[in-house]
Amino acid sequence: DQYSTPSKTKANVGDEITVSFSQRSGYTLSSAKFNNTALTISNNAATFTMPAKNVSITATYTPIEYTITSNQYSTPSKTKANIGDEITVNFSQRDGYTLSSAKFNNTALTISNNAATFTMPAGNVSITATYTPIEYTVTAGEFVTANKSKATINDKVTFTVSDHTNDGFQLDKVLINNAEFSGREFEMKDYLENVSITAVYSKIESEDLYVDDITVETGTYCAGGVVNLSFRTNAAKYQVLFYENIATTDFEPVISPQKQNASLEIPKTTKYGNYQGFIRVADNNGNISKSYPFDFSVGYPNDIIETKYSDLICVNNFDNKFTAYQWIKNGREIIGANKQFFIDYPMLSGVYGVIVTDRNGDKFRVCDYRISDLQTKKSAELSVKVYPNPAKASQPVTVELNGFDGVEKCEILIFNQLGALVYRISNAQSENIIHLKSGVYNGAAFVNGKKLTFKFIIND
Repeated sequence: DQYSTPSKTKANVGDEITVSFSQRSGYTLSSAKFNNTALTISNNAATFTMPAKNVSITATYTPIEYTITSNQYSTPSKTKANIGDEITVNFSQRDGYTLSSAKFNNTALTISNNAATFTMPAGNVSITATYTPIEYTVTAGEFVTANKSKATINDKVTFTVSDHTNDGFQLDKVLINNAEFSGREFEMKDYLENVSITAVYSKIESEDLYVDDITVETGTYCAGGVVNLSFRTNAAKYQVLFYENIATTDFEPVISPQKQNASLEIPKTTKYGNYQGFIRVADNNGNISKSYPFDFSVGYPNDIIETKYSDLICVNNFDNKFTAYQWIKNGREIIGANKQFFIDYPMLSGVYGVIVTDRNGDKFRVCDYRISDLQTKKSAELSVKVYPNPAKASQPVTVELNGFDGVEKCEILIFNQLGALVYRISNAQSENIIHLKSGVYNGAAFVNGKKLTFKFIIND
């Protein structure tokens, strides 16, 4: 064969023939024979005596198994491999670092999505990955001086804050990325993001100014809404704050000292829960009072409330987060209305709310959901109901279409969590039975240019 070279290509019986065998990169010579007779190999050569017939010489090579070593941040698909094997290497993501380069032995690797591939050479391989510390920005606000404007995970940042007591202001707090911070030094490894340092001051308080009789309009407020309140004061100006001593609006003139009406806009990013707002007042000489607190609650977003029919309203609980319910209408709890849904005869109309209890036993008031007869009728024209939901893997699931009478054609598509289409009904009926394995599914019904979406779960 191509890897063996005999001393003669023509020979007589009894001639001594020497065969030299090639060295193959990545392989070791394991055996050789002439015709069916094994040869004894020494120093990649062998001899035999020519028999009285033609001779065929063959050599067998075995791939050499090489070792692949890596550092703690790279994981190869194999630790032992033969020449020509394709090796995939996955590289770890390191907090505060970016993967800048990688190589096997001295050959650079092309990295894509924190992974790379290479073909195994004829030799042991060592994989190395090089990470570069990410450089973050340090922004010092007014009255703050920091020793660095750029810092990496290994750096310490120190800063100083100006004293303005002689100007009539006192330092209330220092904020790093809007979180209160007590020291004057921090390590970047505790943040691993761009950092903003802010000093918050307040006017030294006047003991003569006061606020009392704070009254908050009852009700549950929602993120992005407005809290309405009133109070009494002897000051000339007032300011309503969401965070104590952090002003988002200017002082407003006091119009009615005995009952000044005011409002506080709740940031849209506010999470549900109990909060305190604050009122500060000032005189015409610039003296500012202390902050007077008032309480209010921000409700759970009402996007979990849905109207299914003209008389039925329910809570979307696909993730099984809630375990108990108490429905409210026009500010009053409805006795006995403690299911996931509430039916209001003859038609939904008014302001609906619900108190939900989660798996931890915590109760939350959901923001009010206002609905009119016209809205109810509109939403009841076309609707989709899925039951049982959640279902068991052994149960068929019914997709019920309501308000679709007279429609010539309706199509239902059902997708899995990966967005792949798993079920199609081209000509849907008012009730459609489907069978699917366990999983979370999203569905859509298409009719007359409209799309109605729904979701259901099938448990094991």
